[in-house]
This record gives sequence, C-alpha cells and structure tokens, in this order.
Amino acid sequence: AEPYGWTFLLQNGISENERFIKEASMDSIAYVAIALVQNLDHVSFEYTVDGRAMQKTITVKDADEYFGKAVKDCFEHPADLEDLLSKLGLVP
Repeated sequence: AEPYGWTFLLQNGISENERFIKEASMDSIAYVAIALVQNLDHVSFEYTVDGRAMQKTITVKDADEYFGKAVKDCFEHPADLEDLLSKLGLVP
C-alpha cells in the first residue's frame, strides 16, 4: 500500500573510516530516487559498519529539507531535477 518504500541491502560491509563517504552516497541515491519515483515515500539502507548492523532511512521530508524545497517537484520540472543533481555534485 502507498506510500511505498525502497530498501537497499548492502552486502559489502564498510569500515568506520569509510562511513561518512558511503553514507553521503546513500543520501544522494535516496534523494534522487525519491525525486524521480512519484509514489516513493522513503528509502532505507541496511548495511554493516565494522561488523555492526546499521540502518539508515531517508524520507521525503529529509529530502525536502536538504533540497530547500519540495523534491517531488523534480518529477515534473526538469530544471528542479538539474538543481538537485547540481547540489549533490552529480552534474557541473
């Protein structure tokens, strides 16, 4: 039933030293997925850090706060999508 979520199960563990960079990548993936999938409400990641089970969930509200406006507008307005991708450093 809506709203829908998407869970990524990461099989390769990460070290504490890699954690910040990997979690930033998770955030980027989640923001773009939420922006482009109209009925997607949240994205979760299940992973391990130095053998400890971890879970991170990004919601539409989180994405809106990061973007500074409604991230769902990216679905209908390509300029907003370009702004999001630029803010994430995914396009120049």
